Amino acid sequence: MSEVTFARQFLSALDTRPIKLSSDHVADPRSYPAQGAYTLPKQPNQTMKRKRAPPSTAPGAQKAGPTVSISLKNSKSPCSSLNMESQALTTSIYDLKAAYAAKSGGSTDKIKLLYNKKPTQDSKTLKDVLGEAAETAKEVEFSVMVMGGGAAAVSSPPIETPQPEMAAPPAQGTTGKDVLKTNEFWEDLQGFLQQRLRDESEAANLTTLFKSSWEKS
Repeated sequence: MSEVTFARQFLSALDTRPIKLSSDHVADPRSYPAQGAYTLPKQPNQTMKRKRAPPSTAPGAQKAGPTVSISLKNSKSPCSSLNMESQALTTSIYDLKAAYAAKSGGSTDKIKLLYNKKPTQDSKTLKDVLGEAAETAKEVEFSVMVMGGGAAAVSSPPIETPQPEMAAPPAQGTTGKDVLKTNEFWEDLQGFLQQRLRDESEAANLTTLFKSSWEKS
């Protein structure tokens, strides 16, 4: 028997059965049987005991524990290094970065702390970073790496203002019309014309013409 044949027979069997309720049937609430109000049973008179909150975990409420001295060294700017004494092992890396940023004037987002040349996470505490050495360590050194633009301003050397050049002293010797009376001037003029024109005879002619014109003026 195929699936189509089975489906047809199944639907035909459903059609032969009487329909008791229509698809839009709505029951009338007035036909419901009457029932009395239901009352919740009374609970025994017992006072609810509130649970006390756990003791405060504020730093001031904790018992004093082992402390270490922290040294934050910046190899590129030794003057920006920072020493912090008696730091609890619960101190976070972010707290150390914030203290360094407050001194150097930088931003915590651009400061990285390295322990044994490995970067540390802000959420880690000194105890997490030191591991087994946390109980015996007395002094811990972190390397400070400042990203571009986050370093504190370093005093730059003064800029030297260039001094104005002194005017060359006036030429000494023959000047003005007296120069035109010298043979050196006309020889220099002929040499210049010969270099520009690349013709020795033409340069000599022009020099003679210029000199005769000057003498007649």
